[in-house]
Formats: sequence, C-alpha cells, structure tokens
Amino acid sequence: MARRTLALYALLAPGIAVGALSCDHDLPLLEFEELQPRGVIEGQVLYQGPPPCTEGGHVVGAAVLYLFHSDGLPPPEGLAPSVENFAALAGDVLFADYVSQLQFNADGSRWCAPEGTPNVTASGDFVISPISAGSFQIRAFYDLDGDYFPAFDYSNLATKGDINGGGILNIDEFFNGGSPKYRDIEIGTKNEQGEYVVPSEGVLLKNVTVGLGQPYTMQRPYMHYAGVVDEQYGNTDPNNIVMPADYWAKDFTLVGTEKSLLRVVFNAGVPDEEKAAAMAPPFNWHLDDPGKLMIYRFDFNGDGVVDDNDGIPETALVPALMPLMIWQKQGQSNPTVVNLGITFADDSLFGSVAFTSKEPVPYDHITVALRPAAICIDSSESPSQVTLVSPYEKDQNGVYIFGEDTSGLKGALAGLTGTVPENVEFIYTCMPPGDYGLNAIYTSGQVWMLPNEAGYCMPREEPKNPDASGQPTECGSRQRLNSQGITVRVGTIAHGRTPEATPDPSHCYEFASDELRERYKKTCLTPAERKLFDEQTLF
Repeated sequence: MARRTLALYALLAPGIAVGALSCDHDLPLLEFEELQPRGVIEGQVLYQGPPPCTEGGHVVGAAVLYLFHSDGLPPPEGLAPSVENFAALAGDVLFADYVSQLQFNADGSRWCAPEGTPNVTASGDFVISPISAGSFQIRAFYDLDGDYFPAFDYSNLATKGDINGGGILNIDEFFNGGSPKYRDIEIGTKNEQGEYVVPSEGVLLKNVTVGLGQPYTMQRPYMHYAGVVDEQYGNTDPNNIVMPADYWAKDFTLVGTEKSLLRVVFNAGVPDEEKAAAMAPPFNWHLDDPGKLMIYRFDFNGDGVVDDNDGIPETALVPALMPLMIWQKQGQSNPTVVNLGITFADDSLFGSVAFTSKEPVPYDHITVALRPAAICIDSSESPSQVTLVSPYEKDQNGVYIFGEDTSGLKGALAGLTGTVPENVEFIYTCMPPGDYGLNAIYTSGQVWMLPNEAGYCMPREEPKNPDASGQPTECGSRQRLNSQGITVRVGTIAHGRTPEATPDPSHCYEFASDELRERYKKTCLTPAERKLFDEQTLF
C-alpha cells in the first residue's frame, strides 16, 4: 500500500465509514501490483471518563483511532503527518457492558448524565489492518458529544469535552492526569539496509492497548482572516493576500525583522454577520465556548519540558507559541509544501520575547507572520527529503536571512519533519506558486482549517444570491460563510536579480547547480508544474 502522506493532522479525516474523508483527500486504493504481506494490529480500547450520552436508541459518539508513521507524527511532534490506516469503535460497542446503566428517552431525544456524575470505565476490541512495514504510533479520541463527522474539515476532529488518548506506554499515569508517552509499534523487522520488512506470512500483533482518559479542555481554534500588515508589498485586504514568490526581505536585523515580514491578523470565531449561521445546523460550531484563541508556550523541541530552549527554529530568543500556524499549498499531498508561520504574542516579536505563560492565555485576536520561505517535503522515500526554499540568502542589505551557519536550522527542520539532517537542503530560489490554506494547531491536536467547506458551495449545493463580487451568498439551503473560504496566494514576481531591477521571473529558473535544480523540481513541484518549470512558464 502506498504511504498516505497528508500535510497536516487537520487533514487526516478518516471516518467511521470507509472513504468518508474530506473532499480533497481520497483513500488510495490497493493496486494489484502492490499486493504483498501486511500486518494487523489487534487490541483493546480502555475508556475512563464521563458516561456517554444516548440519543435515538443508541450511545452517542465513537472512539476514533489513527495509525501514524513514527517518523510522520502530527504537530507539534512533526510537520508532515503520515497516516497509515484507521479504525473506529462505535459507542454501542465500547459501552456494551455499561449500556444497562444508561437512560434512553422514549421519544429518542438526547439524554446525558447530570454534571458531577462519577466517571465510568469501559472497554472494547479493535482491529487495524492492513498495515505496511514500519514503525507506528496510535493517536485516538472519543467523540463524547457526537459532533464528529469525517466528511468535512470543520467537523472531523475532537472538540472541547471529547476524551483524548492513544496507544500509551504509561497508561496508569495517563489515567491519573500524566502526560502520555506513546508506544512505537513495529510491523516487521529491519533488514541490513535499515528498512522494515514484513515476512511472507505477515504480522499479527495482539494485545495492543489504547487508552482514552483525558478530556480536551480547549475548543478548536475557530478563526478568520481579519487584517494584514505589509510594509513591503502593500497588501491591505485580508481576504486577498498575495505574497510574491520571490519575497525579498528588506531588513533582517534585530530591529528591522518584524517590518520585513508579512503579518496577518486573525480574529476568533467568525464575523458577526456569520455567527448565527455558524452556530446553527449544519455547522453547529461552539463559538461561545470560550470564543477566544489561546496563546501559550510549548515544548517545541520535544525534550519533555517547556523552557528557554523552545524557541522558533531560527533563534531561541523568540519562543515558539501556540497555536502553530502552517500554510499548506492546496491541491497536492506529495510533495507537500508549507509555510511555517510565526505566532506573535501581543502582536509583535518583542511581545513574544516577553511572553512567559505555559498555560493558555485567551485572546480576541492573534497576529502571525509568514516567513519568506517554503518547506518542501517529499515523502516518497523514507526518511523524507526536505528542502527549505528561500528566494534570497540575504536581505536587501546583505544580512543573512537564516544566518550564515544553517546547520542548527537544518537539525530543527529534520526534527519537525521526521527526517535526518543530511536529508535537509537549502535552495535559494522562488517559492512554489499556488494557493496556500491555513492550519491552526494546538498541542492537543485540535485544528482549524482555512479554507473549509463552509466557505464554498459543494458540488451538489446550488449557488444562490451572488454578492457584488459575483460570489454566492447561499449554497443550497444554507448560508455560505465567506470568511471560511480564504487562502493566501503565492506567485507574483516582485524583483529581479537586484532590489532595483525590473521584476523578471528569469531568476526563478537559475540555480547554483543542476543537482539543486532537479531537487527543487522533485521535492517541491507536482509533475504538471515540473513541465511548466522546464518551459519557464511556471512563474
């Protein structure tokens, strides 16, 4: 089976029914020539948490299990999640031994246990298959409120109150509030080349325990584009941001860096005119709980503690902050192309430097800077090949943008993308053009995606009542939420070979070597884009 590489955890929308993925991601089919020995994981889901609700004669919710490659974990552990397979366990099955203690209303309406009811324990068996050779981790949650629906990005992940967990080594400690330590599950053994191989008879791994026991305490980071600050290229419309593919920072000194970055302001929730529709069916978003975005410091380097070493990849002086903001190029899954944003505290880099809270602090809005660089991840081989693409090595005054010594940054990027430092390369050329969608991520794995399906009409929804720009305001019987359909466009050419030169895309096709040119094409561009690149019509 080909490895399923999706850029972000947010996009991993495997559902209770096979094929129920978000509209942009279809499950790859097992092709005839790919048939080979596989693995199977069998085990038990252990649940410790609030009693489930009931509705319509059934237990509300389901346990959803994701199987990730160990070198392709979701943020913040990784930047390029790779899901191998999934499983789901319906609430009726998980709570089969407890169902007699639940109440079922005769009219089919929802019943939930009174607040303060003691936690309950339940268990049920699961199976995940088929699984290719490799090392994996299981992440899971129980959809306690029953609002999980895998077909749409706006409803395909856990919300506040759902129960978090996974395949955890320290399960007793986890059930008592400790941080989870996830188990690496090996399918097959390594050969002399260090590659996992499944024997001809396959692999059956039994007695794997998945624990569900800690409630999500935050809501998904609902948000929308609300402003843009751009001293260099004049962007003023947050709904139509265009970033030059050859973005050339003016001043990357300590004082000038912030003004050399394109900054975007996001407000919590949706605009007032969309709020009633967003909180009503079919969306049912929890916008008033709490109606804020949370900023906090986190363990960016993955050493188990949050301290002064958890800075952004360029420098430890600026702390890495949640939500992690990642723009992903739309319309392609491999190679993956992302722009890793810089989340500010109190709207500035200096505000970030002064920010010390490890606990979530609520904000009505946040400011995030787009880096003048793209990260390309080619996961067609393991470990992945990663390329950082920056249009220029130095700013317009000759100051190194990422420093003269990039070895530390290469190591940080390797850790983020689950590869090794020697597989990370820097190339100074134009960023891959296209529309980039945002993924706003908390450490809990809760994510918000822009754009999402609320912002445009689905194929079977009739566009109605166009606005002044010609865009529909309604999709079938529901309102189109314009704030949820926004992307950032990368693609204009603003420079030549020097800051004063007339804009000319020819410099986007010049490389220090043929080897770097081919690496850029392979790790950053789709096959169709490679053809345009060779014809020098991509930019």
